[in-house]
Amino acid sequence: MPQLPKPSNSQIVSQPEQASPKTLGSVQVFLKKLTKLNVLIVTALILLPIILFDFQGKPFPWLWKARGWTGFGESVDKNSLTVKETGAGKTIVKTITTDKLEPAKTIWDWMGLLLAPATLAGLGFWFEHLQTKAADAKAKADLEATAYQAEQVRERAADQQREEALQNYLNSLSELLVDKQLKKLLHSQLEKSEDNAAASTPVSQPDKESEDEAAASPSIDALAALGVIKARTLSLLRMFDQDIPRQASVLSFLGDADLLTDLNLDLSRSDWENADLKRVNLSGAKLNGANLKTANLKYANLNCTDLSYADLSGADLSPADLSGAKLNGADLRFAYLSGTDLTDADLTNANLQQAQYTDKSTSQQTCKLFSNNYPCPTIFPPNFDPKAAGMKLVK
Repeated sequence: MPQLPKPSNSQIVSQPEQASPKTLGSVQVFLKKLTKLNVLIVTALILLPIILFDFQGKPFPWLWKARGWTGFGESVDKNSLTVKETGAGKTIVKTITTDKLEPAKTIWDWMGLLLAPATLAGLGFWFEHLQTKAADAKAKADLEATAYQAEQVRERAADQQREEALQNYLNSLSELLVDKQLKKLLHSQLEKSEDNAAASTPVSQPDKESEDEAAASPSIDALAALGVIKARTLSLLRMFDQDIPRQASVLSFLGDADLLTDLNLDLSRSDWENADLKRVNLSGAKLNGANLKTANLKYANLNCTDLSYADLSGADLSPADLSGAKLNGADLRFAYLSGTDLTDADLTNANLQQAQYTDKSTSQQTCKLFSNNYPCPTIFPPNFDPKAAGMKLVK
């Protein structure tokens, strides 16, 4: 295997060395230790005179003995004076020695000497601590502000993406319904399918009028288009998982277009708790077992909707259209049913305890709280007794 040539010195470009995180961490630890060492030194300088003079060396006798040469104790300044006296042929030399006693330093002397530097050092440490704390707080606040701004940008981008997806969906579906006449083609193809299945004889060849009509109609398979719409609708509803208003817009559009029944969407056990679904059109939808607790369903179209075993406790259903709805086993406790149309609704085993309803005796002022109609009686299925069901009449 051939060896690669080694690069020459001229080819080697020196790169500036960068301090590794480990090196930076070591420096920080050293600085912290240095700060602690300064504190210990200052403390020792303050305590040393106290140990030497106040405790008289009892705890530390070796320090007490050493105070002489350390300058902490008393000092004696000896001065010698030599005098020569001459008389009677004799010279007498006298040496006079005087001792000048310097008193030992007291604790107050040492405090006066050391207190100022110690105070300055303490103030320096305190000021440095305040600066570090303020810098850390500012860095944390800046980090939180940056994270919040980034989160806001992501939320706005996601919201814009959901809005664009909703508009594209509505535009595409509107084109199919209006330009391609999807609903008309769907019914026509369903009728032809049923006729062909019921016919026992071979299908006759279409006449010229039928061929002209087929040629004039849009070339689209309505049943296939319906499958695509269902797939896109389910995908869009998953995208709008926590976006209740846009989910309601999608379902209401399908309800107004009379496509909920054709699409056969399964919305069972969906979560709509406390959702604002005012005037939504969910006619024919499958909402069995759904959570609609305390939802706002005022003026909603729930005609022939499957709400069996759904949680509608505390929901506002006044004056919604629940005619023909399946409410068997539903929880309607404390629901507002003032002026609600329950004609032919299935209320088998439904819990209506403390649910509010109105009748012809309800005052006009009370009716205005729930609807614009007066009188505003709740319409029940035949032979249904609201009092026996534990409902509460609102007058």
